[in-house]
Amino acid sequence: MRAAPGMPGLGSYGRGCMMRTTGSCRRLAVIGAFGLLAVLAAGEAAAQPEFSNGSCTDYELSSTSKNFNAPGGSGSFTVTWTYTPPEAGAICFDNCTEESCRTSGRPSTSSSSWITIDSWASDTASYSVAENDSTDRRSGTINVGDTTFTVNQRGVECTLTLSTTSEAITKAGGSFNVTATSHSACDWGVSDNKNWISVGSTSVSGGDSVSVTVDPNVDPARTGTVKIGNSSVTIRQADGCMPSWSSGSMNFTAAGGTQTATAGGSSVCQAWTARRALPVRRDPPDRRRRSRPGARTRRSARACWRA
Repeated sequence: MRAAPGMPGLGSYGRGCMMRTTGSCRRLAVIGAFGLLAVLAAGEAAAQPEFSNGSCTDYELSSTSKNFNAPGGSGSFTVTWTYTPPEAGAICFDNCTEESCRTSGRPSTSSSSWITIDSWASDTASYSVAENDSTDRRSGTINVGDTTFTVNQRGVECTLTLSTTSEAITKAGGSFNVTATSHSACDWGVSDNKNWISVGSTSVSGGDSVSVTVDPNVDPARTGTVKIGNSSVTIRQADGCMPSWSSGSMNFTAAGGTQTATAGGSSVCQAWTARRALPVRRDPPDRRRRSRPGARTRRSARACWRA
């Protein structure tokens, strides 16, 4: 056996120990074996190659957030980072060049489908935001390396326009439609404030129409309101206080007489007073001829009502 480098050789003393079994010979053999193993281990350590990876850290954005209205839009931001290269001459497996920082820092929006990355070039990210068709506000993020960019978007603004804000209705009553124009995501409540007005639905959205019905009026002129969302339609109905006759006409004999006609109407109307109108001849004689003595002439009179 040859001595390992840096270790004393066994020489004749070692060869002599092969023939003897004294304690000193046994100790020498053990020291020689361990010395050889130590030298071999040192040689393997010296031959093992060095490993070193680069690193991409401290990603920074030119802006960290942007706000959008409901229609959406587009925007962009630039990205910078700190790159630490691997040690010279070492074997590298990760982030070996700065280009890997651009790859690992590529923007992504996995949690926000309404945000789209349009391009990633020259360390600049361009993105677009879709329309928000809800009334709710929403937020999303764009991930860039070890940082994020926040996108905030408002919900739909609910504004309402009515096709009419005032309607004049005769005493006979009637119906009409009101069209409510707004975004389809907006809902509006519908109500009326009088028992003589009725609406066809209790809510509308988008371009829906509301049917409004007004009952006949037997009272004085009146006003009511139909409310749609935060807007209203004013309804004015004509005076309905004309009395109704129990009889449309009366016939009398030549001797005259008394008959009764009843005038009906709402109790809230003003009191009516009867008065006689001027007599009106139905069959007037010919002024160019003189009436015969004793000839009969029919005549009529009108009774009017006045408050």
